[in-house]
Amino acid sequence: EILGFLKQPLGDLCISRPKARLKWGVELPFDSDYVTYVWFDALINYISAPGFLSDTDRFNNWWPASCHLIGKDILTTHCVYWPTMLKALGLPMPETVMGHGWWMVDEQKMSKSLGNVIKPLALADKYGVDPFRYFLARDMVLGQDSSFSETGFVTRYNSELANDLGNLLNRSVVMADRYLGGVVPEVDPASSTMSPLREEAEKTRAAIDALLPKLDTSRILEAVWVLIREANRFVETQAPWALAKDEARKVELDETIYGLLETMRHVSLWLHPVMPERAEEMWRQLGIAESISEQRKDDVVWGKLKAGVKVSPGDPVFPRIDEIVEIAKTIESDEQKENAVAEEETSEQNDAAEDNLITFDDFLKVDLRVAKVVKAEKVEGADRLLKLQISLGSEERQIVAGVAEHYTPEDLEGTQIVVVANLAPATIRGVKSEGMLLAASTGGKLALLRPESEISEGTQVR
Repeated sequence: EILGFLKQPLGDLCISRPKARLKWGVELPFDSDYVTYVWFDALINYISAPGFLSDTDRFNNWWPASCHLIGKDILTTHCVYWPTMLKALGLPMPETVMGHGWWMVDEQKMSKSLGNVIKPLALADKYGVDPFRYFLARDMVLGQDSSFSETGFVTRYNSELANDLGNLLNRSVVMADRYLGGVVPEVDPASSTMSPLREEAEKTRAAIDALLPKLDTSRILEAVWVLIREANRFVETQAPWALAKDEARKVELDETIYGLLETMRHVSLWLHPVMPERAEEMWRQLGIAESISEQRKDDVVWGKLKAGVKVSPGDPVFPRIDEIVEIAKTIESDEQKENAVAEEETSEQNDAAEDNLITFDDFLKVDLRVAKVVKAEKVEGADRLLKLQISLGSEERQIVAGVAEHYTPEDLEGTQIVVVANLAPATIRGVKSEGMLLAASTGGKLALLRPESEISEGTQVR
């Protein structure tokens, strides 16, 4: 777009407006009948705010900007006018200009004339600044448009912040308090008990290292949530409440709870840039004395949580958003929770059996993602099965699909599909499968569900 603009005959740019036509504005210092053109005045703020001509040390620290983040509809001002002004001043230009997409409402750009403007400060007051920041960073793939709705915000908040993260933090510190007297135990960080968490934490760090230069906050947060989901699976697999009843498994209990607390330390650090206040509260409940704001990326390595630290359980960091005004401060035991969940599931199954319907909460449990098929090959001894190596952006997986009668490996390699990303792993014909692709069949024909156009791997389908 900018190259096309520059190919046109370029004339002078008028940087003033007559007061007779425009009353407001910054008066020109050499002509009181004119004010400065807003797109000249506004751009100057990028250098005056960090100290140009007023604080040389501060200005040299912050300029040039490593990334200039702008809306996609103001490219000309930032990629033609602004560089021209900087060149005239003899100042370096920003290293990168990134044009982000629009937040849409009902697939329309927000506009005062349409009356569909979302008031961010009102939402921040209602739900908290940090959750709102999280939603904005999590829901938009940088460079693309994204649609906002309050219902979508509350749904993501309850699913990811309240359920996935909030419950995990709460269980981790409460079990440490209940079973270990609240003290972080002395363990071997390389213990095999913690290997699922340790390996996933290392994958998360590698994924974030790769995504940071791309400014892809959505996939960075998804990479963190892969670690959070792994920790939730780890809790259920290890069942610390059962380990606590067997004195012979005391070491395994210590390693299990240490692994959970150390994972929470990693998660707190990764989330601090997006949700500083809530991350600090997570840090406080973990009992770590050092300031979280002073931690750096090099501190996100496994095993740095010190033994002897005392956790400090508190109120839920991410209470659910619903009609319940008061949040219970008491925490039921895991055994009681399991019984209550079993009774609730039985009741829901009986109700749903009458009309074969599922609840909205049931639907939200299914995590649909866009994946790219990196490699495909037939499963030996199975005519209908293909083994697919897929990329979800922040991780790679293997799935087994019964599509060999309709697709060859060459048909699928390099293409995008939609998969169920949170399906429990299964072994099919001796081959591990970590997900399921989506397809429809009729009259002996089968068609895969695919994105209409190429989209970032790992993007959630909703």
